[in-house]
Amino acid sequence: MTPATVTSNSATKVASSQTQSQKCSLSKAQALTKAKSELNTSSSYKGTLEIPILNNIHLGDLVKVKVEDMFTDGKLAYIDSIKEDIDNQTYTLELVGGRNHLTNKYNGSYVFKSKNGAIIGNSGNPLNAKCENVNINIGLKDSSTIGKKIKLKGQELGTVNKIYKWLRVKTAGGTGGWKYKKWGDHYIKSESRYKFGPKSAEYCWKNKTANCCDFAWLMAKMGEGAGKKIGIRRGTFTQKGVTSGHMWNYYNSKFYDCSSATNKTIEFKKVESVK
Repeated sequence: MTPATVTSNSATKVASSQTQSQKCSLSKAQALTKAKSELNTSSSYKGTLEIPILNNIHLGDLVKVKVEDMFTDGKLAYIDSIKEDIDNQTYTLELVGGRNHLTNKYNGSYVFKSKNGAIIGNSGNPLNAKCENVNINIGLKDSSTIGKKIKLKGQELGTVNKIYKWLRVKTAGGTGGWKYKKWGDHYIKSESRYKFGPKSAEYCWKNKTANCCDFAWLMAKMGEGAGKKIGIRRGTFTQKGVTSGHMWNYYNSKFYDCSSATNKTIEFKKVESVK
């Protein structure tokens, strides 16, 4: 088969007239040079990723790969070549990536994005991720002193965005001085994660420290004070036989994750239907 013609500039793409039976190739030197310039890292050839055949996947595209041991920490890789298996309807992508890649074969999840950031295709839900909306109508029934104090702060701030900006961890630019610390469910274990936990909230409010569960309920309670019904979503995923969870907020169609120092909440919320 004859390789497709490819130009090695910042917008490298395979010609739209390319047929699926063609084998695409890009020289290793070109791929390494481009990967280094765009990823700003010491790059090296790093192995393969097998995917179903997808439209609009081209040489030179960046792939965000999440290997099994790095669920929330996706790494960018560069498509060096595309080999097609017509019988099995799969592509095998040879990737160039940064030195932080852990394996030569990517078995985790992946997502392809266009130049404009639109998702072209992804691996679906490889880690059995599930998510649900928490019924805050039940969970916010509370008349504790700390609950009133939190509501008053929400009333003072007045809007969802101002509440989020104040409550979010300071490492992500939050203005309230909050820190994230990992523990399971509420800080006080006897309090249900599906309800506001006043004892946990007391500790978190005093220490300006929370985990994802307590952050989610604090934001919902502050929203109550501001007259805004801020919802909570809880998700789980299974990795190497261990099930882990996360909680974050939403208001209308927008998501908010006060516990996260990144600009994105966890990816499985995008691929799993709400129950």
